[in-house]
Amino acid sequence: MTKKRFFVLLGVFTALFLFCTDSSPLIRYRGIDSSAYFTVGRGILAGKAPYTNLFDNKGLLIYLLNAGAALISGSTTVGLFVVEWIFHFAGFVFLFLTGELFLKGSRRALLFTLIVSVFYFFGGTYEGGNLTETFCLPLQIISFYLLCRFFLSGDAVHRPLYMFFHGLCAAAAFCLRPNLILMWVPAAAGIFLLMLVRKEYAAAFKNLLFGVLGLGAVMLPLAVFALAEGCFSDMIDQTILFSFRYIENNGSLISNIVTDALRSSTVNIYILAAVSLGTVIVSKKAVLPAKLIYAGMTLFSLAAVSLAGRSYGHYREYLIPFIIPAVLLVTRLLTVKTDSQYVLGPMCLLASAAVLFNCGKFTDFFITGSEDKNRVEAWSRLRTEYSEKFSEDDRMLVIGNMSVYYNVLEKLPEEKYFYIPDISYDVFPDPSDAQMAALRSGKYDVVFVPMIYEYYLCYDERLSREFYGAVDTGYDICMTDIDLAVTVYEKKQGV
Repeated sequence: MTKKRFFVLLGVFTALFLFCTDSSPLIRYRGIDSSAYFTVGRGILAGKAPYTNLFDNKGLLIYLLNAGAALISGSTTVGLFVVEWIFHFAGFVFLFLTGELFLKGSRRALLFTLIVSVFYFFGGTYEGGNLTETFCLPLQIISFYLLCRFFLSGDAVHRPLYMFFHGLCAAAAFCLRPNLILMWVPAAAGIFLLMLVRKEYAAAFKNLLFGVLGLGAVMLPLAVFALAEGCFSDMIDQTILFSFRYIENNGSLISNIVTDALRSSTVNIYILAAVSLGTVIVSKKAVLPAKLIYAGMTLFSLAAVSLAGRSYGHYREYLIPFIIPAVLLVTRLLTVKTDSQYVLGPMCLLASAAVLFNCGKFTDFFITGSEDKNRVEAWSRLRTEYSEKFSEDDRMLVIGNMSVYYNVLEKLPEEKYFYIPDISYDVFPDPSDAQMAALRSGKYDVVFVPMIYEYYLCYDERLSREFYGAVDTGYDICMTDIDLAVTVYEKKQGV
């Protein structure tokens, strides 16, 4: 890639990314999950051990990335924007390089990259960013590019260095969320078996060795960190064992895949993934090993999405690499007769506009206005009102699942269960019980209760009785904010 092309990509991507991610300085918003990860990241910087002091069930890497973001800026989203920009710009560059491999032209490759970005930043899957699948996506694209480069080269021997990078990406994916490693299983197994079939035994051994080295280069430092923090066993319990409880009562693997595929918000991705699989299988240029590996990666990735445990839209981000063959086909059809900048230039502008409008942020924040924009403004007001009414020494508790208040007010949770995961009380009662015990203890001066939590209390008579009994005994309402959808209680005098 020439220096000129690099800077063109940098400019195009940055201009689009400013309007796509919630952490953008233009938007400054964190969703529920993003806030939880940022809270743990801030906690790590303050000496708290993830998993042991602050409960969550994602991989250690997501918290370290957020710790790095908080190190840049713990009071704004600027640091998070920088971290996300690095990851997604890498994904954008490798999408472009993939386009150049197949389309033989930088203008065509840019158009291809922008069309993929329409789905990459699709509002139904991207969901604002700073999610495990979001950080995993560039890693998938890097490995996808390396596989394409190997099979297009026609080399009999797979380069061990490629396998090292596959190992790096797979390990990082695992350390974001364990199920995300599944895409690499058929890729690594397929390449290793291919070397054995071709009787390239030395190459097979070197690939195995370099793949293990790649895995170790990521996993070993994180394991050492967890051991040093004394949270290794808690990490294993929460990231792996807890996940089995999290997916408990779900349907079968096949039924989950079918249900997800028929979901109206993301059915387009499943359709494009099916077209892509068909395109690769019938392609005369793709060799049989490439077809088998691609088919295996597709099926394992569908399983990874199904195993995630819930049907949230961002889980489908994991399938974005598997729409690439279909988008390559569409791009080739659009540009088969031209490479002219006067034709492809307007196409790129149109695709860029589609990225902006499809991500949902541009229209929400800068055209129609949105509830989220009002909420960002309300947070600023909350900081002022809180500082006027309470001191830094006042102890704060957030009930429910909105750790964003800790981040906005630059506080850290004192409770391990600082949020309640979306899981049945019968399956996992610990967080709810711990928060009720904290509320009853009377040691907190101010308590934030999201209105959505009070709404759910209507369906749980036992919990409702416990909550309102504790609140009536020890607290008075001091603030209700409709924009923030929260009720704030302060401790009664003399309690």
